[in-house]
Amino acid sequence: MPLIFRTNVTNAKASSRQLDILLWLLVSVPVVVTLVTEANKRILIWNLRVVDFLDLVLLAPFFLVTLLSLHRVVFREYPDRPTQWLSIGLIGVFMYGYAMHLTGNAINTYSTEIHDYLTQIPSDTHELIYFFDEYLSHWLLYSALFLLFGLWTVECDIYGRTWSAAASGAVLGVSYAIAIIESSQPWMGFTAAGWLLGCSIWGAHHVKVIWRKRWRTHPLTAFSTMAAILLSLGEMTYAFIVSGFIEPSRLGM
Repeated sequence: MPLIFRTNVTNAKASSRQLDILLWLLVSVPVVVTLVTEANKRILIWNLRVVDFLDLVLLAPFFLVTLLSLHRVVFREYPDRPTQWLSIGLIGVFMYGYAMHLTGNAINTYSTEIHDYLTQIPSDTHELIYFFDEYLSHWLLYSALFLLFGLWTVECDIYGRTWSAAASGAVLGVSYAIAIIESSQPWMGFTAAGWLLGCSIWGAHHVKVIWRKRWRTHPLTAFSTMAAILLSLGEMTYAFIVSGFIEPSRLGM
């Protein structure tokens, strides 16, 4: 076997393995941290709930490093593609939205959940805080994140095992179905699912292969397809069980 061919095979396996690890980190670490902190969310560190404190010191830098690492893996072989700048820009928008949500949520929950300051805050001021917390920040971070996944699905040329990527996509779909409903934006889940599924199909068309074949060999296609399916099914199942898109926090979850 020629040395160059062996080197290319080794590099391809390494890239596939790195992609798999990064996808699992991206979907599992936030879920674990959220479950642990939400069970103890009334614990304060200074004037920050432990949820918001770990968002600030742990999850925010984690998302930045992980997303940049995924960007590097996806575009490693094609650093001159102009879409890499779109990818970097979307990561910036995601972090901007994440910072906005962290700030707005910390102020809102401290004022209404830790203390009962709601009657002391002017109604228009609280509406502004709520807008940044629940609306604008989520529009920015969810839009940027799912646009990124779709872009990477089309642009990535890494092939390898797909069952693990499909499993991590399923975890992302279920977890974000709940997160999106909690943020009062269920329409974003269905929109994101349509976008991811469309990008998965377009990615196959772009390289002129059968979509089913690409799903079996292209990790990010498997990831995005499963994320789209579980995102839609997760929201519909939740709405069926609780008779609507009532936020889990309002149900005491």
